[in-house]
Amino acid sequence: MRKSFEAIIILKPYRLLLTGCREDNVIAFTDNSIRFVNKFREILAIAPLQIYSSAILFSPINSIVRNLSWGQIPRWVDKAPEVLDTWSPLLSTIRGGTVVKSIAFSPDSTLLASRTPDAIQLWGPRTGESCGNFEGDFKKGPHWTGTVVFSPDGNLIAANGYPADPDSKFSAL
Repeated sequence: MRKSFEAIIILKPYRLLLTGCREDNVIAFTDNSIRFVNKFREILAIAPLQIYSSAILFSPINSIVRNLSWGQIPRWVDKAPEVLDTWSPLLSTIRGGTVVKSIAFSPDSTLLASRTPDAIQLWGPRTGESCGNFEGDFKKGPHWTGTVVFSPDGNLIAANGYPADPDSKFSAL
């Protein structure tokens, strides 16, 4: 599970192969597995054994993964937390450390950039995995906008601090 981000890359194409499949339980399990990995990918990448004492416990009541794995929860867990019946509509999140002010997709949609007061973070949109960041002396103030954009060819990324900031920063990817 240390490669939980890669699990998403494997599961999504597999799900596409199931289109038209008559085995509804296989489709439901695959969809549920994608939701499970998306929801808990960060903790599973850091501490895989938390799948048993956290991820399963905090999965929705009707989660197929939860129900199939319930017997694997450690005995010392004597009371399960109250959780939703089904998965929330939220499919995925990215964590920027601080307030994310702006996001932009690269022209070919292979990168997502998020702009915080202190950095520009690059993400793999299919997996949610961090691909790198740019930190710098970005200006901040009461009218800070924090915009980030990609160049049309996707080779440059630009960020600014204030509206009409003459010191906008450009970085090659």
